[in-house]
Amino acid sequence: MTVDYINSKILLLYMEEIKAQRDLDDQEKSSYDELKKINIKNNLEKPIDFKTLSPILSKAWPTTIKKIANPIDSFKNLDKKDLIVLFFKVDSLLNVRKSEISSDKAFIKLKKEILGENSKAEVSKEVQNEIEARSTNQVVSSRSIETPDQKSSNSWSYYLMIPILLFMLSTLFFGFKYNTVRKDLKEQKKKYSILENDYDQNDNKLKQKQNEIDELVNSIKYQSNTHQVTSNQNLRPDPIVEERPTEVSFPVEEPKNSPTILYAGKPSVDHFLTNISNEPLNNTTIFKLVISPNNEHLAEFEVILVDNFMTRNITNQPDDYLYRVCNNENFNKEFKREIITTKKGKAELIDGNWTVKEENKATIKFQ
Repeated sequence: MTVDYINSKILLLYMEEIKAQRDLDDQEKSSYDELKKINIKNNLEKPIDFKTLSPILSKAWPTTIKKIANPIDSFKNLDKKDLIVLFFKVDSLLNVRKSEISSDKAFIKLKKEILGENSKAEVSKEVQNEIEARSTNQVVSSRSIETPDQKSSNSWSYYLMIPILLFMLSTLFFGFKYNTVRKDLKEQKKKYSILENDYDQNDNKLKQKQNEIDELVNSIKYQSNTHQVTSNQNLRPDPIVEERPTEVSFPVEEPKNSPTILYAGKPSVDHFLTNISNEPLNNTTIFKLVISPNNEHLAEFEVILVDNFMTRNITNQPDDYLYRVCNNENFNKEFKREIITTKKGKAELIDGNWTVKEENKATIKFQ
């Protein structure tokens, strides 16, 4: 009973000491005011039970409950005649907590109230030795009040260290593997890029040679036609002596001009052929247009594969590059080597744009 009375009084003194050092927050102040109000009715005959104090202070003052109230409550196992030892223990506990309550007038008054006016009387040597022994044990005991929590904390720390170390080791291992794989991947990409560039260069050279051959064949055909026309012009019928000679003329076929050829790139969503040029352009050209010699506003067009870059784009995204102006006989998944035009499309020059109507689309096939 006496311990509960002392516990309540000392808790109030301890809170007042903290209140003098700093401002209390709302929750701390509310608990402090409630304890102060309860202490008005606190007396030795009917002291405030520790079980009543604990719920009031546990949320706002958990450290105070743990380091002050719980240790004092544990002194209930002392005999009633050990009141001097009780206060000696309380003094030791407050010293450990670096509190100056022991020298406070209210604490001295409380001690006199419990021990009486003879509290400062001389104590026998036996009692002094017992007090010193108990005080030593109390300091150790008060310091070890937190030992279960500390042990629990240390135990948790020990068990937590194992997964943390495993995590760190696995992170280092996978980090090393990742860097190695990433380095190898960069090397492979570099080699692939070099091979791709070489392939594109060789492919361009091959197409240039093919164009030169086509031009040579066209030139030979043109010269052959010109020679035939010249021969026909030189032919004349043999004169007939007995009849009046008549002049016979033969139609001379004038050499036709070479058709105008244009090249176009990716069609627009409005079915216009864009990027019109006189020569095929790498990374751009998709279609070849042959303008009608009878109508310069009308042209036939077909698919032409200029370079590997555009071939990849065309086959991977036919909806954007082909199907806006072409119908397909099969799917792009069947592409292996080339795209052929099975039916040439027709484009009309409308408002300066080569436009392909739905009924004039070309027909293509992947193979």
